[in-house]
Amino acid sequence: MVMFMRVAGRPLDGFNVLPRNLLRYTAAMVGVSPPSIAALRSIYKRTQTLFKHQLWAKTYLGLRDLEQGEEDRLTDALHAYAQEASHADDLVQTACHWLFTRRILIPGPRRLLDLARDAFAAVEAQILAHVSAAVPAATVQELSALAYSVRPGTDATQLEWLRTPSKRHGPTTLAETLEKVRFLKALGAHTWDLSGVALAKQQAYARQVQSRRPAKTREIKPTRQWIELVCFMPS
Repeated sequence: MVMFMRVAGRPLDGFNVLPRNLLRYTAAMVGVSPPSIAALRSIYKRTQTLFKHQLWAKTYLGLRDLEQGEEDRLTDALHAYAQEASHADDLVQTACHWLFTRRILIPGPRRLLDLARDAFAAVEAQILAHVSAAVPAATVQELSALAYSVRPGTDATQLEWLRTPSKRHGPTTLAETLEKVRFLKALGAHTWDLSGVALAKQQAYARQVQSRRPAKTREIKPTRQWIELVCFMPS
C-alpha cells in the first residue's frame, strides 16, 4: 500500500485485484512469497482495517486529501492549461501531475474528469465568443453548408478536398494549391482575427478536423463544429 501510494499518488481503492507486478516486487523486497489471492476483499476482511492502514500509509508518506482550497487552485490551473489542451482527457493527466507534485492524494477518476470537463467547457465558451466576434454569423453558416457540399465534378465534399494533402511538386499540385487559396480567400478566411485563441489551441482544433472523417465532424454539436472549421480553414 505504501509503495503504490508513493508511486501512483492514489490509494488502492480502485482495484478489486491488486497489480501482480506490485505484489511480486513487494514480496521480493521483504523476502516472502506473494499471496495467491490478491483481492483487497480477501486480504482485508474488515473494511475498517483497510481504512486504518490507508490512513497510516498516507500519514507515513506525508500525503493529504484534496481540500476545497487546493481544489480551487487546481481548477484555476486547469483553466490555464485548457487554453492549449486539445481534449479534456489531457487535462485529467495534467491534474494528476499537479496533485502528485504537491503530495496531494489523487481522487477518483470521476471527480477529476468532472473538473477537467468543466475547465475545458469554460475555455471553449471563451473561444466561441472570440470566433463569433471574428467571423460573422452569416459567414459561419455559409461555411458550415459549403464545407459539406459536394465539389463540382467530383464525389468528394469541399472539406474532403481541403483536407487532402499536397502531392509531389509539380504544375498540377501548384494549381490545386492556388485553387484552395482562392477558395479560402473567397470565404474571407485571411481576414479572420483569431489572435484571441492560442495558436496551440487553433492547431489542436485543426488536427481534429484533419484526423476525423467529415461525416463524423458533421455529427458533433454545432458550436464545436463551427470552432473547429473556423480554426481549420486558415491552417
